Amino acid sequence: MTRLTNAEAKLHSYVSALVLKKGHLEFDFNDDKQYEYAVMMTKKRFDTDKYPGLLKILELKKKKAGKELSVGPMHASAEGFQNAFGVTGLSIDPKINLVASTGAGTVLGGYQSLALTLIVTDTNGNLVAQGQNYDVTGTLMQVKTVPVGGGTSSKTVRAQMFYSGLDHAGNPISGQSAQVLYNTTADPTMSVPVAWCTNPYVPGAVNIGLGRPWHDPDLGNRLDYIWNETTQAHPVGKIPFVGSVTFNAPIASPLSLNQNILIQIYVANSTSGGATTLSPADMNNVFSHFSIDAANPNKLNWSLPGGTSAANPGSPIVFTSIPWPTDIKAYFNCQIIVQLTNGTWASANIISSDNPDPDPLDGTLLIKPISFVWHCLAEKTIVTMADGSKKAIAELVAGDKVATGAKGRNAVVEYTLRGVHIGNALSISTEGGHEIITSDGHVFMTADGPAPASELKVGDVLQTADGKREITSIKAQKSTNGTFWNLALAGANSKTISTFIGNGIVVGDINAQRHYKEVLKNDINWVKKHVEKFLHADVDSYFREKALKPVAGITSRRLSK
Repeated sequence: MTRLTNAEAKLHSYVSALVLKKGHLEFDFNDDKQYEYAVMMTKKRFDTDKYPGLLKILELKKKKAGKELSVGPMHASAEGFQNAFGVTGLSIDPKINLVASTGAGTVLGGYQSLALTLIVTDTNGNLVAQGQNYDVTGTLMQVKTVPVGGGTSSKTVRAQMFYSGLDHAGNPISGQSAQVLYNTTADPTMSVPVAWCTNPYVPGAVNIGLGRPWHDPDLGNRLDYIWNETTQAHPVGKIPFVGSVTFNAPIASPLSLNQNILIQIYVANSTSGGATTLSPADMNNVFSHFSIDAANPNKLNWSLPGGTSAANPGSPIVFTSIPWPTDIKAYFNCQIIVQLTNGTWASANIISSDNPDPDPLDGTLLIKPISFVWHCLAEKTIVTMADGSKKAIAELVAGDKVATGAKGRNAVVEYTLRGVHIGNALSISTEGGHEIITSDGHVFMTADGPAPASELKVGDVLQTADGKREITSIKAQKSTNGTFWNLALAGANSKTISTFIGNGIVVGDINAQRHYKEVLKNDINWVKKHVEKFLHADVDSYFREKALKPVAGITSRRLSK
């Protein structure tokens, strides 16, 4: 970012003052200064000749400005997920005074295009760190800064993240979030959650099984933590959380939530976008497990352990406001800000990341993402084996060979997944008498490519064991309190969509659910079908700069629609 002119600095100060009132501002382009600021930030951090759609997005936002709420909470889904943008980490290395910051944005239902710009300034307004990121057809994006200059001697720094883009419906979104850091700390320490099982369902994540018996044999093998939830009205997200952080001065006591200690916890859903926060009651429960260490007044402890039995269910962080989607990969974020006895404030962060923690002294601890392991197909689903015989999916074990959707090809079952399904499901029927009960996130192979059950409609053509058959009926199963299953086939990776045959219909395994969209994102034609036409030049530039190559033979069902 180039140095700001006097006029630009005034714009920056104007918008910063608005942001700091609530920590977040969704831009109101009825205010010409806010619009000018958004255009300025976009031009300074992106090549708008290559990405002209970014300016077009702001124009669309300005045209709609008089019709929409500009400042306030993000729109939320009925399940409790909502758009979320924020600075998730900010710290100063006490040894060399270099600043590091991270930010993230997640959009409910996904975004067509999203740009993030993150800057950090000191008390004199000098730029000390900056970063940017840009993506298309995604759900969750992160941005990190790199230092600018030789650091800062200031102990008060401010991070501000500007965002703009289009949501999945083509509606423009833009705004800014901020975070101020008043002091420095070392990283928190955490004993849970950690990934400790020997053969996880999802490598690189903490695997938490919901709806599992307490002594499930997958614990320690495929799962790191389990909870028996058979009596819940809907699946409840639970995360064990035990750790501590030591600050460089005593903590003000007694602790009082939202007065001398601020705690923000949310989980972002990378599968379908959006984030969910704790309800006030759930947050009060979490806070009750925080305490100042009796032997060290500088140390803050928290203890919300996992459960081991019905008699000892633990006391984890509980998200009761939403029914968790099937098999999501979730990104956990916890920010803790406390007042110290010397009158200053200090911050610590625990954030999920796919990358290892690069700095143990920056006050931000990176942990692995969370994978909630659930279910997909009803337990009576009949699977076609490699030799042509049939078995109920509940009878399969690792090592069994099953037929796939590709003629003459078989696959080995690496492991099975099972869980008590409480909630909605779909019953799908086709020509030829095929019928299957499935969760709405399970991937099916249509004549035009993979698609989740939620996107199927009567008349679509599915691949089946006896050819291609039209869907004749899709019925909602409002209450299916039974066990649902899924398979993981050996050899699957991020560039494959593994399939097997259930009740005569070709369906994806667990890897297909996680990877089909990521695979399709490498297909420029698929991407262009999912964004507005004025963004096509941006897509071309994006593919050139990312050196993305299409994956042969994999297309979206929507390409021909």
